[in-house]
Amino acid sequence: MEWIRIEDDLPEDLENVLFTDGKDVYKGYINKSVWGEWNYWFSISDVGIEDVTHWMPLPTMPKV
Repeated sequence: MEWIRIEDDLPEDLENVLFTDGKDVYKGYINKSVWGEWNYWFSISDVGIEDVTHWMPLPTMPKV
């Protein structure tokens, strides 16, 4: 899997993904419906993350 630039594509609204601000990696989601045209990224603990640059889908779980 490769990182996707947010300028190129965005995940589905509220879909859990991995994303980064270039300093840290977070698990969370994008909320496209907050405040109209703005996109807001939230970590899984609902903390807002600014300056997100890239995202990728979560890896598939291993088979046990």
